[in-house]
Amino acid sequence: MLAHDMQSPFTSTEAMCTKLPLLRLALLAVVGMLCQLPAMAQWQRAVIVPSQYLDVTEIQIANPMAVVVGGLRNDTLVIARSSDRGATFTIVYEALTFGGGSGILTMTSVNDSVLFACGERVFVVSSDTGKSWSDATPLLPDSILSRLGTFYNLTSSASYRGQYTVISGYVGGNFKPIYLRYYPRTGTWQVLESLRTYDGMTAVSENDVYAHVWEGDIYKSTDAGSTYSDITKYPFDGAYDICFLDSLNGNAAGGLLHSTNDGGSTWSSKDVCRFGCSSVVFVDTLYGWTSGSKALHRTTDGGLTWQDQTSFIDTRPEPANWWKATHLVAIDSNNAIFGGSYGLWVTFNGGVGSTSVDPSGDRPHPNGLQLSPNPAIDDITITTPTASAGRVLIVDQAGRTVFERVVESASSTVHTLRVSTDQFQRGVYLVLFQSANGVVAEKLLVSW
Repeated sequence: MLAHDMQSPFTSTEAMCTKLPLLRLALLAVVGMLCQLPAMAQWQRAVIVPSQYLDVTEIQIANPMAVVVGGLRNDTLVIARSSDRGATFTIVYEALTFGGGSGILTMTSVNDSVLFACGERVFVVSSDTGKSWSDATPLLPDSILSRLGTFYNLTSSASYRGQYTVISGYVGGNFKPIYLRYYPRTGTWQVLESLRTYDGMTAVSENDVYAHVWEGDIYKSTDAGSTYSDITKYPFDGAYDICFLDSLNGNAAGGLLHSTNDGGSTWSSKDVCRFGCSSVVFVDTLYGWTSGSKALHRTTDGGLTWQDQTSFIDTRPEPANWWKATHLVAIDSNNAIFGGSYGLWVTFNGGVGSTSVDPSGDRPHPNGLQLSPNPAIDDITITTPTASAGRVLIVDQAGRTVFERVVESASSTVHTLRVSTDQFQRGVYLVLFQSANGVVAEKLLVSW
């Protein structure tokens, strides 16, 4: 769904409730129910196949179409992958954890096809952009394996355009820092001396790497991770997450949201999240999100102002406070994903505004996906924005797929599908069309 009314998500729906002609009296009860619904959420639950609870521990953008998620399901470590920009995720890897370990804590895209995923006694690799995974320790020289020993926890990693990958963590019962650097073009591994374990890293150039310590300071390396220097200026309330676009422009989430445009020489701070910010992501110098405890905010002006998006998050069927934005990533200014201990959410319109439901089905919706009639009683006609090959799905409030159909490329300009709603329970659904051009979504209300 795309934004068209940021001030009142149901302005057009409320007007509809007062101006419906008498010949549509049969729909008044349905429309009345619709007018009682809360503001339509622009952050929808991502679908996990097979449907299951997942405690999200890390999210990685592998490429503009593929998103990879690490998570825990009780004592099982899980990796799920999306090929439709976060709309649906399929479980691609499962492994028992070691005595309830912390799972995958960091992921990095080494190059266009290779990814590493690391954590507590976890080090796995994918050579097909996250479709399949295997143990990565056989890649390591014996000298590094002996340093890792029987216990290790790899907490952060970063890669720069296939040139190098750096991984930070600790080993043994004394939590001794270990820092690895990998050159994928030659397959060479190094162990670098490190005074500390970093909890987050990002590489922005051939030489510049930024890192932070949980609830601590921010550090910068100008030699591809060989050495670091502290670039935070006191008083500094600690960094929980960092995001640097390049060697100059960066942001740090902490008790306050900190930003720099000179590589960390100076910082400015803003109070955004009520209880502090735990995550931050920017896609360019203007558009970004930051999140905290039950808080999610978006900026479109480089952080000068922030919009609270918490009212646009669909938590149903759980209570409204059952969501966490602990981990936050973005593909572009419209497409972002967050997750935590209660699952995954995704937006395709920046997470703002709303699309009202029109029972006549005559008004084209802003994102090009048309549903008619909507609300639906007996059946629904779905018109896609293009005739490209793709997949049409209807998903219920619990994230379960209740309808799915693959459509081939057609000679016409759009696909038109007619679906009986007899098989659906009464309620609100999400209709998705996934194609090579991305994913579009629209709300559907079913009544009978």
